[in-house]
Amino acid sequence: MVPVAGFADVLTSPVFKLSGNSTDSNGFLCDPFVRSLPGNKQTCDFGWELNSVSHRGTFFTVGQARPMGRNGAFLYAVKQLNHQWRRSPVGRAVICRETELGRLISHPHLVPTLDGVTDSDDPYLVQPWLQGKTLQEFLSRGRNAKPVEMLWIARQIAEALVALEKQGYCHSDVKPGNIIVSPNGHATLIDLGLARQTGEPSLSIDSAVVGTPKYMAPELTDTFHPIDIRADLYSLGLVMLEMLFGETIFSMVGASRQVHVEQWHAHWESLADRTDRRRSWLADLESLLCAMTDFNAAKRPESADLLVRRLISLELAAI
Repeated sequence: MVPVAGFADVLTSPVFKLSGNSTDSNGFLCDPFVRSLPGNKQTCDFGWELNSVSHRGTFFTVGQARPMGRNGAFLYAVKQLNHQWRRSPVGRAVICRETELGRLISHPHLVPTLDGVTDSDDPYLVQPWLQGKTLQEFLSRGRNAKPVEMLWIARQIAEALVALEKQGYCHSDVKPGNIIVSPNGHATLIDLGLARQTGEPSLSIDSAVVGTPKYMAPELTDTFHPIDIRADLYSLGLVMLEMLFGETIFSMVGASRQVHVEQWHAHWESLADRTDRRRSWLADLESLLCAMTDFNAAKRPESADLLVRRLISLELAAI
């Protein structure tokens, strides 16, 4: 199966010019001060040379890098904790968890850790510099995906969740900004720093920085509630619905979002009307997404592996 042309067009379009603060192709907040600060170092004591591409997120400053003394392309990403987090147990927990999982789990749809030191005054980790754009950029342009496009991306992310689940973890922050899709349609789940062990009620970090509220499963808002992979399936369900229908499928309750029950039927009727393929499988897709986004975790698919099998079946039906 190959990515659908309409989606590929978005992914391969020229990179838009950044002005002020905005989200870059790896989902990080671009901060112009990172590039222009006097004395911004271009070489690092830990053996990596940085070029001028550097972005700042909540926890990390991420620089495009190559090994010191090597010629050629800058194919790596060096992630360093921002100053305010370096002496914080919160920041240390995040970088240690991401480094640990990136080394422990090898999967084509999960970002790996290639190098890193977490016990120094300036902790860092090294990952591949991923080519492509985040789903957030695609969605921010106001374009909806066709069902086959959505299934193509969702199934790959579900496979990454299978790998996490087998090691006893859930991601805890599945959202469009943490999914990078390459020009050929390969999807990668990034940012493992907030991942939790199955049954772990908390990562021992401030609940204010655990996950992104509008994509979080209800049980994630309770720091004493043990969670499992079904929390990620809820978040992925919200992402899938957003790809299909945009923001209009949701109603907002504070910083969180809920499926707009009154508009659910109308949205699915509209999708069936604009789908020029056999429609019988759309009912199965609707049923799956209804289960994935149920507030009661017990009503969601029992495992990521079960979800993958259902998504594959839907992919084949949608071809």
